[in-house]
Formats: sequence, C-alpha cells, structure tokens
Amino acid sequence: MNTAVNNIVGFNNRSVYSTITSFLEYKGDRSDDTQKAYKKDIKIFFMYTRNKNIDQLEVIDLEFTIEDVIKYRNYLGGLKKADGERKYVNKSINRMIDSLRSLYSYLERAKYDVDKSAFALDDLPEHDSKEIGYLTLEEIEQMIEHAKSLPNGTEKYIFWELGWKTSIRINALLSITWEDFRKVNDDIVIVRAIEKGNEIREMPITNEFYQRILEIRGNAKPTDRVFKFGSTTVFNTMEILKERIGISEDREVSFHSVRKFLIDLMVDLGDLKAAMAQSGHKSIETLWKHYANKQKDYESMAGVMIERTLNEAALDEMSKEELLAIIKADGQIKNRVLMKLARGKRG
Repeated sequence: MNTAVNNIVGFNNRSVYSTITSFLEYKGDRSDDTQKAYKKDIKIFFMYTRNKNIDQLEVIDLEFTIEDVIKYRNYLGGLKKADGERKYVNKSINRMIDSLRSLYSYLERAKYDVDKSAFALDDLPEHDSKEIGYLTLEEIEQMIEHAKSLPNGTEKYIFWELGWKTSIRINALLSITWEDFRKVNDDIVIVRAIEKGNEIREMPITNEFYQRILEIRGNAKPTDRVFKFGSTTVFNTMEILKERIGISEDREVSFHSVRKFLIDLMVDLGDLKAAMAQSGHKSIETLWKHYANKQKDYESMAGVMIERTLNEAALDEMSKEELLAIIKADGQIKNRVLMKLARGKRG
C-alpha cells in the first residue's frame, strides 16, 4: 500500500513540475529573458507560500484563495532593501502577480483543479514612489560623528562620508575594492564603482579624503573589498544613528537619503547638469521624477509671496552677525550659500 501511495505522490510531483516546465518553455518562445523572469516570479511565490522549490510541488500545493494572494502581494510590497528603498515597486509587483495569473490559466487548461480567479487582482497604481526622506548637511555630519563611536567606527564613518560625497548606491559602495581608486593628480582621486545594470561610474573625491580612507586598509590586497561589512550592517547602523540624532520614523530617512543629499542640493540650486552627473541618471525625466521638488519651499511659492510685501531695505540695515545667524539657522539656506560660494571660487 505504501508503495502505491508513494508512486502516486511521485507522479504528482513530476506532473506538477513537468507542467510548470512546459509553461516556462511556452513562455520562453518569446525570449530566454522572458522565461527566466517567469521562472523567478513563480519560484519566489511558492518558496514564500509553501517553502518549496518548484520541483518539490504536489497537486495540493496549488490550492490558493484570493486572501492568500493578497497576503503575498502585501508581503512583496513590504520588502525593503538595505538602504531602506522598497525592493519591489508596484509595477514590478503587478508583473509578478500577472506571471502567476498566466501560470494558473495554463494549469486550468492542463486540467488541474485550480482557481485561477484567486489571482485576478486589480493592478496596484504604478505611480507609487514614496519620497525618500531628506537630510540636512548638519544631520549628515552628526551621523558621521556618531558613527565614529560605534564598533568598527572608522570604517563606518568612512562609508557614510563616501556615500554622501559620491552618491554611489549602497551595493556598489560595498563592492568597491582597493584597486578601484585611481589618483588623477595631487588633489583628485577617482573612485570606480559598478552600479546596477553593470554600469561603470567614476566619481571624484579629494586626495585628503582618500588619505583618511587609506587608514582602514591595513594589509589588504588590491583586490580586497574596502568595506568588510554587508548591507544588513548598513541598515542596522542607520537605525542607530537616526535614533541618536533624533530622526523620527515618519521622515522616511534611509541610507538612500545620504546618497541623494548632493543630488537634491544641485537640483535646488538649479544646476541640473551637475545633478545628473552626481546621480548617474541618463535622462532629465528620471532625475526630475526622483529628485526635483522633493523639498517644497512653500514660503517662496507665488501664491504666498504675492500676499506679502518684502522690504529688501531691511537687509541693508542688518549687521553681519544678524545675517549670519539667519543663514546658519536654516539648513537649506546655509547649504545653498556655501555651494554658491564654492562655485564662485572655482570660477
């Protein structure tokens, strides 16, 4: 009897797997990339819902309700990368559910007793990008100072400083090796990083900063990674630093906020060419979508300004100390003034 049961189970295992394989081959007629995308979506689903690989599935594992699918979709929406960004945006989640909907239509045609309507969810809105929290230069400097007091503090503060000065993404930063630094002259050193899509980015830092980075090298070989920790450490460290300097969760601050500081600042200053170079984006549309107008200056908008009468003569009557106090009290104003001064000196 046991032998007969085992044979039936074995048949079901092969039957489910072979049907899914046939489905993937059918989808693969379009392209290998299409087949890989469907296979990845299906594997993620069954690993989360059944904790099984697709070659381990039995017929009973194919039973799902619409509540199960909604729970899975919510799970995907809540996943985060180490830098705090969502792992899957709504457009990607819609595609992943659509892959499953297509699979279940195929299973039904293959005479499996499945409910394909469980996957017939309305698409999530695709314009779902949540604004990443904004950091001031003062807050970044505070984070760097607090990082120094943590375990492996020198390595961590260097990572934070390199992140905000180069705007390189977290995974690319973590992959940098010692041979990725190239000295251009006595003042400038280039940092080479492999960004998403295997795109090579080269960002400049000062030689003075590079000398401080060299302090953590020790006996490392040229091919060794500069930073020995991983993305989980970055995430946990950010949480500690946010707590230490009093940044609340509702501000949505993550390591991505560090990376985008200079990009935001260049956009605020109206230098979109510099912002594109800092971000690595190829199109102005992408830059504008992700960075422009994130920090709205409501006080300066026309509807408010028109109701006010500004007496610029009052500026002439203020002392240097009073003007400096106003500038230093507002982080955005201070950043803009400092950047204007820096650009003026270069000119």
